[in-house]
Amino acid sequence: MASSTHRSTTRSLIGAFLTAVLVATTLAVTSSPAAAHPKLSPRASCPGTELSPHRDAYGGAISVFVSYSSANGGTNCVWAQKNLNRDRAERMEVFIGRCPSGNPGFPCEPLVFDRDAGNFQYYAGPAQVTGTAGHCILVYVVYRNLAEERWGPIHCG
Repeated sequence: MASSTHRSTTRSLIGAFLTAVLVATTLAVTSSPAAAHPKLSPRASCPGTELSPHRDAYGGAISVFVSYSSANGGTNCVWAQKNLNRDRAERMEVFIGRCPSGNPGFPCEPLVFDRDAGNFQYYAGPAQVTGTAGHCILVYVVYRNLAEERWGPIHCG
């Protein structure tokens, strides 16, 4: 009898231990922001209103979002979200620059700009520039080692 009680106690302890390990592992994995919300984005970090429409790049692999706020003489913000291969980090870059002119017919060589580049699993950005009221902006995105996709001058005024 003592032997049967011992086995039963041992099984109970092993079962409790395995349950504790499973619960701890689940909590550790789901407590990270990316695991809790796989579509995590910097949208909340970009001030103002999202300008529409967003732009798709690289055949839809990337979606590029631009926002505008009247704060600080006009603030534009950009971020890019991966729509494919979200299971791994890949090279991405977003760039935004304030054009010297508010005329979309003029070339844009930004002297004021911001960018975010690195290996990202979900998104790149936000990157933002201020003083954009009365100016156009230039936006580009790079994915992996492909050529940049560029828009601009855009959102002039």
